[in-house]
Amino acid sequence: MKVVRKPWGKEEWLEFNDQYCYKRIYLNAGERTSFQYHEKKKETNYIISGEAEIWLEDDAGEIQKTKMGVNEFFTVVPPRKHRVVALTDLILQEVSTPEVDDVFRIQDEWGRSDGKIDYEHQNPAFCIIAAGKGTRMEHLTEHIHKGLLPVEDKAVISHIIDKVPIEFDIVIAIGHHGDLVKEYVTACHSDRNVIFCDVDNIDGEGSGPGYSLRACSHQLHRPFYFCVADCMIRDDLPPLATNWLGVYPTGIPELYSTVKFDSENNITDFTNKCPEGFDHAFIGLAGIVDYEIFWDRLGSNSEVVAAFYDPKVYPSFKAHHLEWVDVGTIDGYLKVRNNKFSLPKTTGEAIYRTGNHCFRLFPNGTAENRHLRSENLSGLVPDEICASKHVMRYDWFEGETLYKIDDRNVYRGFLSWCKENLWSDPVTEIEEEGIVKKFYIEKTFDRVKQYVDKNPIELSMVNGKELCTINDYLNRIDWGERCVWTKVWHGDLQFDNVVYNGEEFRLIDWRDSFGGQLYWGDVYYDLAKLYGGTLINYNLMRDTNNISLTTTDDSVDFFCKHTNELTRTLPFVESWIAGMGYDLDRVKILTGLIWLNMSPLHEQPFSDMLFYKAKEMLADVID
Repeated sequence: MKVVRKPWGKEEWLEFNDQYCYKRIYLNAGERTSFQYHEKKKETNYIISGEAEIWLEDDAGEIQKTKMGVNEFFTVVPPRKHRVVALTDLILQEVSTPEVDDVFRIQDEWGRSDGKIDYEHQNPAFCIIAAGKGTRMEHLTEHIHKGLLPVEDKAVISHIIDKVPIEFDIVIAIGHHGDLVKEYVTACHSDRNVIFCDVDNIDGEGSGPGYSLRACSHQLHRPFYFCVADCMIRDDLPPLATNWLGVYPTGIPELYSTVKFDSENNITDFTNKCPEGFDHAFIGLAGIVDYEIFWDRLGSNSEVVAAFYDPKVYPSFKAHHLEWVDVGTIDGYLKVRNNKFSLPKTTGEAIYRTGNHCFRLFPNGTAENRHLRSENLSGLVPDEICASKHVMRYDWFEGETLYKIDDRNVYRGFLSWCKENLWSDPVTEIEEEGIVKKFYIEKTFDRVKQYVDKNPIELSMVNGKELCTINDYLNRIDWGERCVWTKVWHGDLQFDNVVYNGEEFRLIDWRDSFGGQLYWGDVYYDLAKLYGGTLINYNLMRDTNNISLTTTDDSVDFFCKHTNELTRTLPFVESWIAGMGYDLDRVKILTGLIWLNMSPLHEQPFSDMLFYKAKEMLADVID
């Protein structure tokens, strides 16, 4: 089926041959076709839904206007003049002779001339400007592009793409973290025709949205939408019927480009970041029909808004008030991010859901290793896993995490499941040397340094007890090679990574490697992850209101405000670990090391709580 976009709606060409053309025609309420005639083409139109006013020339040359509705039809014999006015949203079926370019327009609101218009027979385009660094997002965009930040289980850029009609070409300008954007969009939107355009200057002289858009200009010599990568709207996308800008009320015009328009929404003036500006901000979303005028007005400007400083040069230029979600600043993003999949770490790892699939983004390029590791976890992790370098996809497993379920019997059932399915064929030695040094010792000291660099004063009084420095405890640990190696291990075995549907457990977010080697992992590390997740409910910690942390010049006191069933299973967990013959003290030491490693990757106050909770744990075992 061929789709032809029209300023009043669209046509779907269901059949076109040398004998006839069969179309389904959609007109938006309040719109009208051109007032026209044909020299050869004869057509019959049948109304499927909606109401219309039909203008049709009679035998005497007079134009008769007739209201018609569902199941009524009319026939146009050349060269009679005619027009269709949509009183409501309207769907017609048209069958005609094959002279589809035989059109002579007498009157047309969009300035179209006679016959076929080339761009009407092209797919229109939707361009997303996703090349910049997103510096207003501060640390959140250090490892991930701002368009890939998750909101309501989807990346921001997916919220944008999902608004675009399926027949549109999607053109994306990429630069900063462009490889991540490309992999994510290719994986999550494989049903769309996406064209990526590389931007070679994202932060040098002359860079900016205008420069990025010009990098896509060879794809945009046709009517198109453009949108910045952090612009989310709740409304449907307005039709590409005329030039328009998306606007939203603002009381701080000095921060935005602002738009002035009359009572009929015709734009009359435009200014950029001016205290004396107007009361509606341009949100970064626009529809451009007169693309030749747009490109001429943009010229070599780095700011795309330069094309709008004289709105009167456009034949028609409208303002569309849209329900805008500003996720372009860190405050705006944090305000709207209410998804259950968040970004708890500073590494940029993110999780999304699209339909029946889960997508995981790993900016550090470990997705392929996780895919390989899933072979040893077959039946314990979700099905149909595939991966590129940075993106992994697998089937969505419907259920809830154990943290969400918070049922003591389910926790105990999971421990039995672990004993039955994990850590099979353990050995005490493997061929690779230096893994303990690399994974436990070097990594821990490096992460402690990261934390201390941010928090140079280490407090000595922890919950009323005088403790040594963290380095003193680390230097007193027996780092001996007391590992129990297995190929069936998870690597982050805490209860946010276990999903239960009432019958089966599935593990998610397994580790990509252990100390750089792919398959072997330490059973003690899994046990420590599980033990630490029992002591601290990481799901509750996402809400910092659940953390009470008070510091003075030399002391820190903290506790979790809420407890749950999991906390009360701790004695059972400890006896379960000991009952399998494992050293509980070693599990506790590794738990402390895990918290130390986590501490610089999280925000305050959780970061401080992890550091001092680790210090407290190590003191209990070592002292």
